[in-house]
Amino acid sequence: FNVFISLGILLFLLYYMLKSPKQLKESLLEYIPLSNKNLMTLGKEIDSVVRSNAIAIPLVALAQGIIALIGFYIFGVDNPLFWFVIVTIGSMIPFIGTFIGIFPVFVLSLANGEDFQAWGILLYGILVVGMTDNVIRLFVLKQLDSTHPLITLIGVLIGIPLFGFVGLIFGPLIINLFLIIVKIYKQQYGIQKSTKQNENKM
Repeated sequence: FNVFISLGILLFLLYYMLKSPKQLKESLLEYIPLSNKNLMTLGKEIDSVVRSNAIAIPLVALAQGIIALIGFYIFGVDNPLFWFVIVTIGSMIPFIGTFIGIFPVFVLSLANGEDFQAWGILLYGILVVGMTDNVIRLFVLKQLDSTHPLITLIGVLIGIPLFGFVGLIFGPLIINLFLIIVKIYKQQYGIQKSTKQNENKM
């Protein structure tokens, strides 16, 4: 039901964005309390943040899932495609995401008496998947924009209760946009306030 409501609102907004984009833009600019210079800066920052969160994070997660899938096939794990999906989804969460898929496989393999498989996949997850995670994140995020893992983690924790599964993407995006707006506000009004204080002292 929530998904249908969200899609309905999105389609409603999209209709007016396509029907009269110029009027919509002018009306938004009229109520935004920012200078044109800061609006341009805000637009560039939003563009880079959206690229980082909407492209880089899923791309890194997919790459990690593929690397984990290779390990699942090497060690003969049951239902490798299922665990591939779990690792891919979990990899969107920094720090602990990879182990959401690796650790359950380790426990199940131990419970089935497959000691070699269990310890093999655990070491593979820590050494190979974990290391490639850092390398891929460094390469991909450097090409787009660097988002601190702590911001991503906080965004995920806030986004999932609010938006459900899509909160993995929109949560970090909202946190980043909030920080950008605070930065722009400080640049515009912080400078004005300090200038007035200096004038009063003189």
